[in-house]
This record gives sequence, C-alpha cells and structure tokens, in this order.
Amino acid sequence: LKVYVWRTAVNVWNFGRSPVEGLEDDFARLFSGIASRKDLHGRFLGTTLPFQGKISFGGDVVLWATSEHPSYWLSRTYSRYTPQGWIAGKSINLPVGPNSLRPPRQESFKRVPVFQSVELGFDSDNLFSAGNLDWVSHDTIVEQLAPLEFDIEIIDSAGDSRLPEHIRGLAKELRRKLDNSSRIFGEANFDLESHVSSLLPEDLYLVGVGMAADSVHFPIPERVTIARKVPEIPDLVAWKFTDRLEANNPYSMRSLLSSANNRDLRTAPSDYSGFIKDHYLQLPTRLPQRVRDLAKHLTRDARTPLDKALAIEGYLRGDTFEYSWNIEAPPPGVDGVEYFLFETRKGYSDYFSSAMAVMLRTVGVPTRLAAGYAPGSTLDRAGRREVKDSDSHGWVQVNFPGYGWIDFEPTKNWPAMDRGERDGGATAARTGSDAGSR
Repeated sequence: LKVYVWRTAVNVWNFGRSPVEGLEDDFARLFSGIASRKDLHGRFLGTTLPFQGKISFGGDVVLWATSEHPSYWLSRTYSRYTPQGWIAGKSINLPVGPNSLRPPRQESFKRVPVFQSVELGFDSDNLFSAGNLDWVSHDTIVEQLAPLEFDIEIIDSAGDSRLPEHIRGLAKELRRKLDNSSRIFGEANFDLESHVSSLLPEDLYLVGVGMAADSVHFPIPERVTIARKVPEIPDLVAWKFTDRLEANNPYSMRSLLSSANNRDLRTAPSDYSGFIKDHYLQLPTRLPQRVRDLAKHLTRDARTPLDKALAIEGYLRGDTFEYSWNIEAPPPGVDGVEYFLFETRKGYSDYFSSAMAVMLRTVGVPTRLAAGYAPGSTLDRAGRREVKDSDSHGWVQVNFPGYGWIDFEPTKNWPAMDRGERDGGATAARTGSDAGSR
C-alpha cells in the first residue's frame, strides 16, 4: 500500500515513537535469546540473557577439563542491564591463534600462569576460557568490547538523563563553553569542529557536530556526537573458535589466574577509566529507587570497592533468599532485580548475580555478569574434572584496576570464592564433588 502522509505528522510520529522503538528493540533482542532446551547440548548463551521463569537441566557431561586449579568456565560476559535482563555490548572481532597473534594483553597484577585442557562433549563454536588467556592451541576469534558513542544536545539539556552520570558533567561544561564562544562562530576561517575537539578529554574524540536548522547569522551547534577511544588494554568479553570444534576434540590454553587475596584487592586503586565507567556503571534511567536504597544501606560502612562487594555478596548469600529453579518469570513491565529482591526473594544464579551486579553499580563499583559453567566435580588426582549440564551458571565479575576482572559468587548454593587474607594460591571456587547447580 502507498500511503501519503503529511510530513509534519510523520516527524511527530517518529519523534514520539523513538523511545518506544528502543524498548521494543531491547525486548526483542532479549527474548530472541531464549532457546528451547530440546535437542540442545550445553547451555545456550547468546548476546542476550533474559530473566526467565522455571528452568531445568540434565546430568549430561558437557565438558571434561584438566587444570591445576579449578575455575569457572566462561562463555560470555554481559555489560548492559535492562529491566528484562542483560545484553552483551557491541564488540570488535580480533583473530588470534598459536601461529598468529597472541591474545591481547590484559591487566594481570598478582596472576599466576596455569596450563589447562578442555574436551567438549558436543560440537561448538564457543571456547570456554578461565582467567586471562595468554595462549590457545586453536585459531580463535576474541570479542573485544567496542567503545560507546554519546549524543549531547547543546540547545536542550533534557536528554542528559539518558547519558552516563560521568558524561553529564562534560555535557554541562560543553554547553557553557560553546555558549561563551558563540560570538566567534561567525568569524572567517573559524573551525567549529576543531574548537569542540579541543574541549574534550584525551580519551574522547569528536564524531561530528549537528547544526541548528534555523541558524541565520552564524552557525549554532545543536548536537555534539562524541565517542570513547579504543582503550590501550582491550576489554575481552567472549571467545569463539574460527572453525567449529567437533566433540571430543580437545583444546589447550595457558591462562593467568588471579592470586590476589582480599588484602590485595582492598588496597587496589579505584580510578576507573572512562571506558570501564561507560559500560560497567550503566543502569536504566528508571531503576527502582528501593534497589538503590538497599545497596546504599548494605554498603553504609564499606570503605573500599572490595568491602562493598563483600557486603552485598554476603547479604545475598544469607537466609533472606531461597535458591530455586522452580520460579515464575517477572511480570511484564517489572524490573527483574527489584522483583527478585523485594517480591519473590527466590531464584537461581542469574537472579542472584544480577542483583549483586546492579546494586554494586548503584554505589559506583564497575561490575559485569559472567555466564558459562562452574568448575564441576573432581574425577581423579591428576586434576581432571567433569562439568555437567547442571553446572550451567552465572556469576559476578568486579573490576579492580591493575588486577582486572575478579570473580565473586553471590549464589548461596555455590561455595564462596577462596581469597583468604594469607592465601597466595590461585583464586578459585572452593568446590566439592557436587557443589551445586545453576
């Protein structure tokens, strides 16, 4: 059908619909990630991790691993939180392999090298990793989190609520300086883009300047689009084999596992980079206030990011919450974390981990959700372990500058991470023969 519509009406419709389209896009991406368990081997982990209801997992072995230190097996991390669940940020693919490029350098203070081998019980594109990969036996693609762009409205500040908190101050400063510079906009040979670029911090660059349509005597900047530069140390979020790996075809890797104890992490700096804050302090504009209030209450006596993490982790592992696979999904329009914390107080690892990650972000601690498999159970003294479908798991990673991403375990059915004050060994989950399940 051809429909002829008055242009002004179209513009009004598009303006009013844009926020709705954003919500629909998030909703569609989240719920397209829900896969049926029928005829699937292992857990399906795509670019979305929605809050689901009742789940079930079998006892099939999905992988066998040999490692000097038991560790979680990471498939993917998620950076963007929405009321319906998590979305993986856009990434840049980087090829690495045994005869080509080595894996990118990561923050590795207080980490020890550990050789590990993994044998999958099913064909897979996904490489399950542990710690910071330093070498891998197969050609792989590492996904590096891409920097974000930000649109700053110069004439109207109403859109600032959609910007990260640390970018709002820059937006206010740009408006002030551009307003004070307006008298020189009409001068000959004046380069507006160079002028705006000179006002930006070193780790941001100018993408473009949008001009007001009603400029008469001299150009008036209406919108400034800026972007974060690619960080010197990339943030790695997932690994995939270049060619699909067949079942029972093992791969090997050398990983750098954290040996930092709580005393080390308590003295870690908290001067997070702009890139880390862009992605890992992100929260929905309308996050329920009582989630923020609870996080503030739990961390009222915490003086460091580690103490905040331990306080929230300890609360979630307490008697207030029940671990269960048999739950109802959050109702439409309800924030999943709020629903878990204040309504049901019952869920599995995705809910416990989401609650910890979101609450830590509200108190200024960069955090992300990690998903994959727990360490599994020991088979023999040689360090061989078997990981079952029921070991499918989600946990929390907290960023400590210099140390990198450190694992935390808020789900009460799993042992807490062993980071004793005098522990010099590689950090790992304390695992028994059957520690728990998702």
